[in-house]
Amino acid sequence: MSTDIISSVEGFDEFTLSPAHPLYLHPSDSSDSRLIFHPFDDDESDFSYDENAVNGPGNWSNIHPDWIKCNTGKMQSPIDFPNKKVEVVSNLGILQKFYKPSNATLLNRGHDIMLRWDNGGFLKINGTQYQLKQVHWHTPSEHTIDGKRFDMEGHLVHETDDGKNIAVIGILYEIGLLPDLFLKIIEKDLKALADKKDAEKAIGIIDPNLIKLDGKKYYRNMGSLTVPPCSENVVWTIDGKLFNELTNGVLPGDQLDKMKCCQTIPGDPNTFLGGSNHPTFENHAAKAPES
Repeated sequence: MSTDIISSVEGFDEFTLSPAHPLYLHPSDSSDSRLIFHPFDDDESDFSYDENAVNGPGNWSNIHPDWIKCNTGKMQSPIDFPNKKVEVVSNLGILQKFYKPSNATLLNRGHDIMLRWDNGGFLKINGTQYQLKQVHWHTPSEHTIDGKRFDMEGHLVHETDDGKNIAVIGILYEIGLLPDLFLKIIEKDLKALADKKDAEKAIGIIDPNLIKLDGKKYYRNMGSLTVPPCSENVVWTIDGKLFNELTNGVLPGDQLDKMKCCQTIPGDPNTFLGGSNHPTFENHAAKAPES
């Protein structure tokens, strides 16, 4: 099966994608009607991550007509990245991010914690600028590497100025000994949001550059949003030092617990404790990497 490399990001019609959902690994050496979804201003009150619930991931497409792609789409995320089946591409270079400090607001969305920037800079992919909108976290991770699931995954969400195209950077975290410095900055504000769905708090100027990104080696694929309406044609970049040094983010157990404490809908069980991650999709294919 042939696999076509991404040649342009300006207008998703220029992408050539196999139905098998090709994956790309980029080490640096030098829908149709297109339902537009704004991940930083979404309504997530009607769905659950509990696979056994009537509103769980397997039933998302039955909840709302605009969510049909959640269970019928051909390019759904998250996925597993099997290293033996990932094509290596070496001509895209280091991840081009141009972030800057900006006023930020912390928000408890009930199933996750989101940090939203007013003007946090942008990411550039193939000449197209994607404005940084927000970062949020899932636990455990949504994407997996060789079937391994990590303790937490952060999503830096970007959008073009016209709101039509989305790019997301995923950061994988494992529990370690030292605290994650970026999360440490917002720890003091998390308590104010505990047990208060839709509560938000302006926390002043936050520099997104403090989020630890390797940016030299990363996985890339075309996928979808991992929350309803599961819109496709999302450019995914899973950042990480690959193979034996995959994970960028390291956080101690107590820091992970602090993230869990805030992600609770009043009167309901803590959704974070039950997992705030979408299960991976298995329908994908890739080529073997270069040795």
